[in-house]
Amino acid sequence: MGAERLAAWIAAEIDGAGSVFGIPRELWFAPSPADRFALNLRGTRLETPIGVAAGPHTQLAQNIIVAWLCGARVIELKTVQTLDRIEVAKPCIDMQDEGYNTEWSQELSIRESFHEYLTAWVVIHALHARLELSGSTPGILFDLSVGYDLEGIRRPNMRWYLEHMTDAGEELESCVSAVASSFPEIHDLEIGIRLTDSVTLSTLHGCPPEEIESIAEHLLDTWGLHTAVKLNPTLIGYDTVREILIEELDWTHVEPHRPAFDADIGYPEAVALVERLRKYGDQRNLEFGVKLCNTLPVVNRRPEFPPGEETAYLSGRPLQALAVELARRLVDDTDDGLTVSFAGGADAFNTPTLLAAGLRPVTTCSDLLRPGGYLRLLQYLVELDRELDRTGAADLDELILRSAGITGSITQAARHNLARYADSLPSDPSLIRGSFGRNRTKTGRTLGLFDCVAAPCTDVCAVEQKVPSYMRHVAAGDVDKAAEVIARDNALPTILGRACHHPCESVCLRTHLDQPVAIREIKRYVTDSARPRVRPKTAASKAPSVAIVGAGPCGLASAAELANAGVKAVIFEARGEGGGMVSATIPGYRSSGSAVNRDLEAVTDLGVEVEYGVSVGSDITLDQLFGRGFSSIVVAVGAQIGSSLGIEGEDSVGVIDGLDFLRSARHGRTADLGSRIAVVGGGDVAMDCARSARRLSDGEVEILYRRTVDEMPAHPEEIRDLLSEGITIRELIAPRRAVATGDRLEAIECATMTLGEPDASGRPRPVEVPGGGITIALDTLIVAIGQRADLRVFFGSTVATSPGGYLEVDSETLETSIPRVYAGGDLREPGPSNIVEACGDGRRIARAILEREGLPAPTISPVTTPSLDLPDLLRRRSHREWRVEIPRTSGSERSGFDEVVATLDRDVATVEAARCLDCDLLCSTCDGVCPNRAIATYFLDNSDAAASADGSLSLNAAQAPQVAVLADLCNECGNCVTFCPTVGRPWRDKPRIYFYREDFETERDNAFMLFRINGLPGIQGRFRGTTRQLVMAGPSQPLEISDPDLAILHTLLRGMAESMAHLPVVEAEPFWIVDPGDSL
Repeated sequence: MGAERLAAWIAAEIDGAGSVFGIPRELWFAPSPADRFALNLRGTRLETPIGVAAGPHTQLAQNIIVAWLCGARVIELKTVQTLDRIEVAKPCIDMQDEGYNTEWSQELSIRESFHEYLTAWVVIHALHARLELSGSTPGILFDLSVGYDLEGIRRPNMRWYLEHMTDAGEELESCVSAVASSFPEIHDLEIGIRLTDSVTLSTLHGCPPEEIESIAEHLLDTWGLHTAVKLNPTLIGYDTVREILIEELDWTHVEPHRPAFDADIGYPEAVALVERLRKYGDQRNLEFGVKLCNTLPVVNRRPEFPPGEETAYLSGRPLQALAVELARRLVDDTDDGLTVSFAGGADAFNTPTLLAAGLRPVTTCSDLLRPGGYLRLLQYLVELDRELDRTGAADLDELILRSAGITGSITQAARHNLARYADSLPSDPSLIRGSFGRNRTKTGRTLGLFDCVAAPCTDVCAVEQKVPSYMRHVAAGDVDKAAEVIARDNALPTILGRACHHPCESVCLRTHLDQPVAIREIKRYVTDSARPRVRPKTAASKAPSVAIVGAGPCGLASAAELANAGVKAVIFEARGEGGGMVSATIPGYRSSGSAVNRDLEAVTDLGVEVEYGVSVGSDITLDQLFGRGFSSIVVAVGAQIGSSLGIEGEDSVGVIDGLDFLRSARHGRTADLGSRIAVVGGGDVAMDCARSARRLSDGEVEILYRRTVDEMPAHPEEIRDLLSEGITIRELIAPRRAVATGDRLEAIECATMTLGEPDASGRPRPVEVPGGGITIALDTLIVAIGQRADLRVFFGSTVATSPGGYLEVDSETLETSIPRVYAGGDLREPGPSNIVEACGDGRRIARAILEREGLPAPTISPVTTPSLDLPDLLRRRSHREWRVEIPRTSGSERSGFDEVVATLDRDVATVEAARCLDCDLLCSTCDGVCPNRAIATYFLDNSDAAASADGSLSLNAAQAPQVAVLADLCNECGNCVTFCPTVGRPWRDKPRIYFYREDFETERDNAFMLFRINGLPGIQGRFRGTTRQLVMAGPSQPLEISDPDLAILHTLLRGMAESMAHLPVVEAEPFWIVDPGDSL
């Protein structure tokens, strides 16, 4: 996009929306002469010591401008090389947790790159004046990045580039004239013709040291540029890299690419090279330094990248430890004063420490590709200011001295700080792989053109709990209102506040910022703290009553939903108590009996009747229940039979079924377990068995698992708790034979396993190692490898089952093959699930029954939502804030079955609830993570929404916030796909707006172009290869449109005209208007 058009866009957006590329004015960084973090670098005062590293944030003019607006003052321009255009396989970025990329060289031609950089340079000066920021100049540094060999850098196109970056001359005058049409004040500014005085050399792996030295000398000699060489983390050696990554930080799935280590320069050569080049620069009054560090080549195992990409490049948090270790070694092994700039996994929290270690400036890339995007930079400065306050330092030099706490020179203090920081990293939780769970962040929701705002936590919750709503009430101090919101969807909030496996937290947007909101613990706080609700019994209507078999989660949830709708529900429970598997097998340390009783009482208070001690299938049959007048039957008895190993000797005394063991433990009836106990299995039941056995025996308890911990289906929280209690896990081991003396277990003979290709579960298949094996002496073996359905309830009836022995049910209604008999929870295909999914099944069944009977669902008052404060929400979504500490007893103190986790107190719960990011009000995550600002949020005034005349139109555009793709700015890197909570691809699925007609016309579908004709706004769209259009002939008004294509065009045109009027549009000539009849 040309400088004139870009400047016009920015000026119009500032005037019309008070933002620049969607960044609100309230969030622009405003420098002050009093800022203590300003950095004097080679005689230039940089307003901040931070910036953006060479990569996707420095390729286009708008990227650089937005980075500057958010506080970046060091702009490391994207690497330019003699190859004038390169084709990059897409997607090329994956930032799910640790970062990977396949290529970050400039994709534009050399001249295009120059004009992007020049435009950014000029517009930043114009904005600095327009915004009346402090200082006579923007206080910014452009640092070139060039590669990859001397021959290429000497070629004419690279000479042209270097000449113009060091003396823009007439090109600068032309750009200023273009920008002046929107920023006339720019003519009064002095803008330097030299865009840069420094360069960073990036070389390919395997580049000979003499080649590196020749290039650096060429840049110093011929171009008079302060020069740095970007070094590779391979310098610290293959073994050291593996030790840090895999053994210390547990990045076991990362395999460093060995050929890169073999080809790269060795460490002693690198140190000698650096020292020679420092002297070479000193002789020319130029600075030579190093840039740390390049990404790490690894074997590509990412399915996100196209086939054929054998190598990926690792960045992000695991790179931090490697880069800091390399920095320590270089500083120790070179003469004092080596300039080391840093860009290896920098973020808001470690940047103050890096600066205190003398590494400056600090630039970042991977961190800004995560939710919050460029706005994350603001917290870098907040945290830096906080550290200056904490140490009492007046500037960055004093920060180094005060952080060290020693007397001596700044150089000595920085070296001390760096060594201390490097020593701390192997145990730093922020770098250890398992500290964050970022690999299950997708919901199953699809993505359409419009209306994508939905809280992911609610999406994945089987009872559709309105989490953001009750979080807002807790944050406001209204716990009773929060309890009311929870109760609308959740029949068992006390139990689920303790024993839910909280899939909502896995998809919480905060997972990508810091840590998920403690949703389950907030629910527990609410249920434990709110005043008891007086729930009047709903008078049963004349509708037929429903029999429910089983008083577990599914049955109770179904009964509550039916009772709330006025339908009589009677539960038949074989045991003498309710709660199902929760009260029968879940250990008291997870959920106490009192919690179960509170939820049971709440359900019976609705008028639900429970008949205990009635075993359906033996005491009474399904047919007899129908004979008693029940119109429908809900079967919710769970999967209460444990699966067996099927090995020799399994019937020995001392081999115990896991579910039987947990039932006995729950009711205090366990036998002596002995001193050597093993549990076979890797799920939550196995964890419960092992932790219960640990409490019931003074002996050693261990888990035997045929895969590795990484493949365990148990919730990570359960695994962490198990390990904290001193229970060990033996991986890659599978029982082969129970060894007994007489009928008593003495040992278990196990096969040694290895991991093979993925099986149907997607996990690596365990494969027996020929000739391997081990025998383990045991007193007790608890088998917890799965559960089977108990179908005795269907005695006398024929019902369809799956090959696995579970009930086959209708996917929507959950009705079995027997009419009016429904089944949910663990009993139905695909088998055992969890408490909240069982509750969800109960609600679904109740709704299906109500619909079948022609009855309305329970009436509940709608959840009220506050108005959207966009600047505040964007600020919160870019500000990282660790979750509160959950109070729990330590592993060594857990001797009995008292609950391990305690309820949060009011103040802590209020703080934690305020961390919620209100995803029910706004999503636009894709907008924030796009480095090119190619995804834009716009807003609809839904008082004039279009709809079909006959109601058949599937178009849904009822929400105010909407998202569109500015296709000409999108390079299809795939970063938006990674962070979108749906299974969609925002860059492809959302409306694609084109600024240039030639690009628009090459598309067949989902392409739109805004235009103006005779002063009237219009839009064209491509549908199935055909172009349709609308012209807004008057004020937008409520319409009924039967044509879905025109309805889409109308919706987009309204949104763009109302909130995106600053976007570039085409001034249309009448001859290319497609159909004058399509106008409104």
